[in-house]
Amino acid sequence: MRSGGLQTWGGRPVRVGPHPEAGRILAAFPSWAAFRAGGTVAAFKRDRKTSLSWWSAPGFAGLALKFYHDRFPAPPGWPLAVGRAGRSWRAGAVLEAAGVPVPRRVFLARVGPRTRVLALERLAGARPLVDLVRAGAAGPGLFHRVGEAVGRMHAAGVIHGDLKWVNVLAVPGGEESAPGRVWLLDLDAARRPRLRRGLFRGAVRDVARFLRAAAEAGASGTETAAFSEGYRWSAPFEGSEAVVAAGAQEAERWAARRAGS
Repeated sequence: MRSGGLQTWGGRPVRVGPHPEAGRILAAFPSWAAFRAGGTVAAFKRDRKTSLSWWSAPGFAGLALKFYHDRFPAPPGWPLAVGRAGRSWRAGAVLEAAGVPVPRRVFLARVGPRTRVLALERLAGARPLVDLVRAGAAGPGLFHRVGEAVGRMHAAGVIHGDLKWVNVLAVPGGEESAPGRVWLLDLDAARRPRLRRGLFRGAVRDVARFLRAAAEAGASGTETAAFSEGYRWSAPFEGSEAVVAAGAQEAERWAARRAGS
């Protein structure tokens, strides 16, 4: 199968992503049933609307599987890339094209009347940013990388909508010249505002949400300053300086309210 539009996989609709092994995986496992039977699926977490599992099989790259549990069965011919799954798929395409570090898409498929699954590359060795901060393993270089990623995302016209720290994975580097790698996760709430005003407001909320998480996790002032510097450096759009300033002010107001409660 080739990356691109809507195709079929074992009689079910599927969209194939740009991951280099996507076609090989879907060819080796000609249906969802074969995919599950030919690999190991380990549940990681679940809530009312979504669940996350890890998939592995000998000779293939490991995948993260995000299941979307729809409230009602999909009628025949109902579009595949709609709702949160569709937002995540489309935002991933935009961000990949813009060079923003996000997990590469493998496929989006309907696997049951009320269930769709989004398969993404599994980021071996990556940990949530909050864990690295609390372990003292982050540092300004890694925060600069996060700022660059968020800035590039906004420059591409995409608002994340849920930029809490569990949605930022990272691998710390060993030296200042190699500060590690970061990825932005969970694009279910991502959107592309049509108006510049909407992009500005959404970008401010993203930045404020990140800085609030920094305060909660006990990040240092040097680390948060590095995030802001990385954002300004990589976000060449009108108003990027104002986004950082307004986001910091909103985060400070939140901290003041929290201290007074």
